[in-house]
Amino acid sequence: MMRRHKLSFGCLAAVCAAIGVLAPAAHALTASITVNTTDAGAVNPYTWGINAPDQWTNYAGSASFQNAISAAGVKIVRINPIPKCKQDGNDPYPSAGTYNWTELDSLLNTVFNAGAIPIFQVVGFPAGVSHTLDASSHITAADWNGYATFMQSVVQRYNVSKQLGATRTIKYWEMWNEPTNEGNGVFTSQSQYGSFVQTVGAAMKSIDPTIKLLGPADAWGDNADGSPGNFGSGSWLNYTAKNLYGQIDMLTWHNYGAGTGSTDQFRLNWTRQAYDLDPLTIVEAGNGGLLTSPSGATFPAGVTEYNLSSSSFGTDAEFSNEYGSTFTGSAIINAMLGNVGVFTYFCAAQAGTNLLGLLNDTTFAVQAKSYYAIQLFGAQFSKADRKLTTTSPTEPLEITAAYSSATAKRYIAIANKDISSSDVITFTVNGIGASGAVTAWLVDSTHNGSSSSSTYTGNQFTYTIGPRSVAVLEVAQSGTLFTSGVETGDTQPTWLNTIDHSSNVAGYTVGVNPECSPRDVAGDGFGLTAHTGSKAEMYSGTDNSASTSYCYYKVFSVSIPITSGTKMSYWILPQQDNGRYVGVDYHCTDGSTLRDSGAVDQNGYAMHPNAGHGGAIPLGAWSQIKCNVGQWLSGKTIDTIYMAYDRPAATGQYRGYLDDLLITNGSLP
Repeated sequence: MMRRHKLSFGCLAAVCAAIGVLAPAAHALTASITVNTTDAGAVNPYTWGINAPDQWTNYAGSASFQNAISAAGVKIVRINPIPKCKQDGNDPYPSAGTYNWTELDSLLNTVFNAGAIPIFQVVGFPAGVSHTLDASSHITAADWNGYATFMQSVVQRYNVSKQLGATRTIKYWEMWNEPTNEGNGVFTSQSQYGSFVQTVGAAMKSIDPTIKLLGPADAWGDNADGSPGNFGSGSWLNYTAKNLYGQIDMLTWHNYGAGTGSTDQFRLNWTRQAYDLDPLTIVEAGNGGLLTSPSGATFPAGVTEYNLSSSSFGTDAEFSNEYGSTFTGSAIINAMLGNVGVFTYFCAAQAGTNLLGLLNDTTFAVQAKSYYAIQLFGAQFSKADRKLTTTSPTEPLEITAAYSSATAKRYIAIANKDISSSDVITFTVNGIGASGAVTAWLVDSTHNGSSSSSTYTGNQFTYTIGPRSVAVLEVAQSGTLFTSGVETGDTQPTWLNTIDHSSNVAGYTVGVNPECSPRDVAGDGFGLTAHTGSKAEMYSGTDNSASTSYCYYKVFSVSIPITSGTKMSYWILPQQDNGRYVGVDYHCTDGSTLRDSGAVDQNGYAMHPNAGHGGAIPLGAWSQIKCNVGQWLSGKTIDTIYMAYDRPAATGQYRGYLDDLLITNGSLP
């Protein structure tokens, strides 16, 4: 539950004196930014997460809610399942030893069906756990051993027995919510909270030692002047680090916008301190030993509630417009720069006035622009998998960049927090071809993620971003002839499960034809993930002959001219030995094919699918295949891209995935 951010008038006055009250600027600002080639670590898709609707909003099983989460590319959703189930009359533990899993299963499946994973808040008391609360909701007595028994059963059900499916397990569990003011139970002391975590958390880890426990979900993360504040001695984070290091894996807190008495410019500028410097330079650095374990170990940082509003019900008039989306986009950029482990916006929807909700609380239609800011990252920036360093912008400009190892494209996220001035930014992108295309997706007062295109030369271009705006740029070097990871927004297959020619191959199981079509890899139930994004092209069938057997699937209808410099790469993940004997093939307009051209890959193995890439690529893991196809097919034009299984001397099932196909006259990643 959201609480107002703590902001003293003394701190506010000091900061306002430092930054001044900005009048509308007479001209645009300018900046020069260099995107380097230095790898800054993996892009974390849990940086653009959200909190689920509140306990009074019905979202379990809602296709509309699932679609909204999926369309935004959200990969982690913080849920409050125990109070939610109780609110609906479906207490998951109505009495000691008695369980009701119906709604709990449904809530979790709703998140998984949307392509996300949950953060399970361990908060509130099921009726089966003996406890008493006073009139102010303070916990005056609680059977923590009884609570531990209940939570052991929850972990057993989902992570060991895997009742929802092999991949539908729960990694992140947050131990309570705002322990100083949670309506479902307020802790009277830090030591009482410690007893809860040590008893219940230890019991949960005894069932599944791989889970990650988050806490304390402190309501007051820091102070507006940037001082350590509640990260300091005696704080809840300090207590957790020093006393609960055996259970807690990530320190979490909540941090909302500055007070309503602040200027609009100050409220937007707040994000750098709150979501980059606080996590990176205070919490993850250990705050001078105050936030380390007794042995000196530091903790990852997580902000599990944030948004622009400083009031519990979003009374700020600017919350749903471009001020809110600019704050949100800037917050996500800074969270990535601050290496935050999880970062979840509050919230998807609320019952009643719903002033804080991104979505309508009954239809789940979009109602706040912050949704589109999140979508910029989930649908576009997520195509990158490695962060890149950049030169540092000056407030109120925020920038981060990343790289796709599959397509060699660069992605640049920008937030212009200036309330009145545009910013003309000259970008220099190192390590990329001398010319290419730039696509920009923009969220501002009039745009909700719409795109525009331009070009660059000499690895440099200029982009103008208006005030109170967020954008994601895709920079693609020229020479890219075709690329697809079958993600939303990528080129989609022309044909699904369509066989051009085959012999002695049947479906993977009885009653199913041989398949070749996009799949949500994590949702397939094999414990696998796509190479990048969430989707890949799945292939499957059964080989019924030990002498002649093949199956060539038509996938893309294209017209791609091949020159001497044309190259191809793709990634393959076979699930069994037969699955190795699958590859990409071309049909050209003159009737020739890649498989019969004599072409070989980077390891010298024939590009014919029946070579199996040498027959030894790993199972259940991604391998990259590269080929200078122009060496053998120069002057020809591809009209059809196939995926093909071809293994004459074997029988049995085959299954696997191909991802991130790239055909280019430029360099391969």
